[in-house]
Amino acid sequence: MFNNFAVEVFNATPTDVGIIQAAREIPGLLAFGVGMFALWFAESKISAISIIVLGVGLVMCGMSNSILMLTMATVLMSFGFHYFEPTNSSQLLLISKNENLGKVQGKLSSYSSLAGLIGAGLIMFLTLFLDYRVTFYIMGGGVILIGAYLAYALPSNRTDTDERKIKLKKKYWLYYTLAFLRGCRRHIFTTFAIFLLVKNHDLNITLISGIMLANNFITIFTNRYLGHLSDKLGEKT
Repeated sequence: MFNNFAVEVFNATPTDVGIIQAAREIPGLLAFGVGMFALWFAESKISAISIIVLGVGLVMCGMSNSILMLTMATVLMSFGFHYFEPTNSSQLLLISKNENLGKVQGKLSSYSSLAGLIGAGLIMFLTLFLDYRVTFYIMGGGVILIGAYLAYALPSNRTDTDERKIKLKKKYWLYYTLAFLRGCRRHIFTTFAIFLLVKNHDLNITLISGIMLANNFITIFTNRYLGHLSDKLGEKT
């Protein structure tokens, strides 16, 4: 929806989108700061607050009246996303056992795809009757309410005697490299692929939502299967 909004409302050019996406990655570069917060706060609380920040960013997108304000809203959304992602993964490792980690990861990835499916369906439905700004308000408000509920409902996953340190281990270099390459792939796609479909091929929000629906529907099943396969054959295989 963001690309359709930027192009149809602000007539954004490839340069505009490139600048917005570059600014959006500033919080990604600063995401190591979540490790500092995790020294004092439980991951569950950081995750909940990050979701609230993400929702506020969505609301700000709907309030935007210029490319500059849209960029600022995107940066705020990015802070919420990039601080949620590592704490979410950390909680997964805390609650999972090594022998079924792949299965749990696959199941949660499937739930993530299901959430994406619901989100794409809501966007498709809402934009049939409402404009982009109202849709941003509704989606952002819903995300804020979810974050507020989780901040209250999620228990702390640390104790007063839990000692934590920031560590970077050489033996995890392959994981760090793969995480870096995954980020490159994701941002090349989100920055240019969807934008080109909207700008050059005039795909409307209904068609873009339909593509997202199909993608999330497929990954609901493939993620679960890959999780089972990971436990059976091992991650390296």
